[in-house]
Amino acid sequence: MLSKEIIDDEKKYILQVFPRPPFVLERGNGINLFDMEGNRYLDFTSGLSVNAFGYGAFDIIETVKHQAAQLIHCSNLFYSIPQVQLARLLVENSFADKVFLCNSGAEAIEAAIKFARRWGNMDQGAMSDPSPSGAAVDKGEREPPTTRYEIITMRNSFHGRTYGALSATGQPKLQRDFGPMLPGFITAEFNNLDSVRKAIGSETCAVLVEPLQGEGGVIPASREFLHGLRCLCDENNLLLIFDEVQFGLVRSGSVFAYQHFDVEPDIMTLAKPLGGGLPIGAVLMRERVAQYLGPGDHGTTFGGGPLVCAVAIKVMQKLLNPELLQQVRARGEYLHRRLNQLKQRHPQIKEVRGFGLIAGVVTDYPAKAVAEEFRKRGVLVCTSGERVVRLLPPLIVQESHIDEVVDIFDEILRQGVEQ
Repeated sequence: MLSKEIIDDEKKYILQVFPRPPFVLERGNGINLFDMEGNRYLDFTSGLSVNAFGYGAFDIIETVKHQAAQLIHCSNLFYSIPQVQLARLLVENSFADKVFLCNSGAEAIEAAIKFARRWGNMDQGAMSDPSPSGAAVDKGEREPPTTRYEIITMRNSFHGRTYGALSATGQPKLQRDFGPMLPGFITAEFNNLDSVRKAIGSETCAVLVEPLQGEGGVIPASREFLHGLRCLCDENNLLLIFDEVQFGLVRSGSVFAYQHFDVEPDIMTLAKPLGGGLPIGAVLMRERVAQYLGPGDHGTTFGGGPLVCAVAIKVMQKLLNPELLQQVRARGEYLHRRLNQLKQRHPQIKEVRGFGLIAGVVTDYPAKAVAEEFRKRGVLVCTSGERVVRLLPPLIVQESHIDEVVDIFDEILRQGVEQ
């Protein structure tokens, strides 16, 4: 079958919600992808932060084979070994006490919203509640029971495209013509603590934030902002929820992004790289949240299945390797240094954002046009807004790969971009 036949059939049979460039990927190896014509592409998208170890990782493939031969699916009506082992691995290496496993980042956000609202409706601010930051919280006399369901989210955030996740997303353009949105979300300014403080009301139960806004322009939260959110949540008996779906699991240079900022949340969502290319999501939470959830309160058919959990265990074992963490920090510093050197030579580059192995390069050109110029030269990159080119290489990226991409970027800027 030819590429043209695949592209024509895609347009005929698949809902047209994904704009795709005119080539068909067939296989991958290492950090490279190949289309049906044998053209090679250096991948700086990582399947949108999914393929942390690139393509063809032998140990992940062998794990898939082994577990598929044993047990692929058995339903959450029964115990299974990989699910419990993965949950233990996540809990023992994070702030969390309990884990809920699902199938995607959007599902994890939906669950986090639901869990936060359950907590808000059942927890009435008992004086014995622990303060995650260690600060003393004086609640005085117990207030009459109130319904607390509002969640403060950030302008320009992105949490997914399912109904609750989209309602929480602070980008009205993505919600247009899909209304009405789910009520109970209050939008505050990202990196503006006073804006969040003013948004807190008697019905507020949580604050939801990305440590780095990946889809919103590759904008990191400031350390002061996240520490301030932790204190605000402690002072007002609110939950702090971190969405680490895109930026968690070593891309920041720490296993979890919250560790980079030295701020612990009450709930955290994970997904993308955790399944090694297979679909998985996870919600990590403290016992103060988990205590209000029991049998029948939430569920999933496929979430936490034996096959994907076995792969996720292998992925976590690789991610927890101190040598990998050190390598990601070094490669991240190198990537940003090379991009900032490029910025000094080209006034078309206005800003280089991010840290670790994610970079957002703001240019004078439409980001989609720049991405197309990269593709013509055999490099795949993402966009993040109208003018931001997003680089998301696999965690196994080498300096030589970074040099190749930056040199091609230099060529694109020297030759100009058709708009």
